[in-house]
Amino acid sequence: MKRIYLIIALTFGLVHFASAQADQQVTLGTTHNYNVTAVAGYTYTWTVDAAGTNTDVSAVTGNTISVDWNQAVGVYNITVYATDATNCISETETIKVEVLGQSSVLFAAADDAQTCSDLDGNVFGGGASGGSSSFQVKFTGGLAPYDLVYRVLDATDTQVGSDVTVNGLNATDQVDVPNQFINDGTTDAVYKVVIVSATTKDGAAVALPADDADKTRTITVLPKPRITGGIKF
Repeated sequence: MKRIYLIIALTFGLVHFASAQADQQVTLGTTHNYNVTAVAGYTYTWTVDAAGTNTDVSAVTGNTISVDWNQAVGVYNITVYATDATNCISETETIKVEVLGQSSVLFAAADDAQTCSDLDGNVFGGGASGGSSSFQVKFTGGLAPYDLVYRVLDATDTQVGSDVTVNGLNATDQVDVPNQFINDGTTDAVYKVVIVSATTKDGAAVALPADDADKTRTITVLPKPRITGGIKF
């Protein structure tokens, strides 16, 4: 009998868990469009849980709505039914939309890097880095995957090259920065890798850390070894 009760309890739990799953996930503050296939002569009546949005769809009679999910994190219903020319109505269609919290990002570990200088012409100059420096990033909240933009600054905070976009990052992921640096000096050259911006899958801006230390990592480029005096004979 206990086994039967356990099976019933597990079955109920699984059904309840499945029923709570959202059909769609979105990030707080984003706008999304919803539609059903249009049928000539039909009008449509839409409802959206007001706790999730201040978008008023009560006057919409077409087959498409646009909802700004701008109120609170949670799971909300969108429901629609059709009315035909004879004033008969259809069954309702409902989907559940989960609104996720706004996203933030930071470098996840104190993983400053060191690399050998490239040779002239940006030819790989050896060392264990393998041609790139890797940095761990961590996103919290929002809809994955994420896109991130970083830039590289030299010791005078002058930007080196253009901003670089890395697409399709997971909540915890790795950004690989090419070690295309030449150090012809006699001391280490330190470059900064700075997170400039990021966006969620549905286009919401990702918040950056207030502390520069959480959005900045360094790459120390060692001086290029040199043979002095050439080959003698």
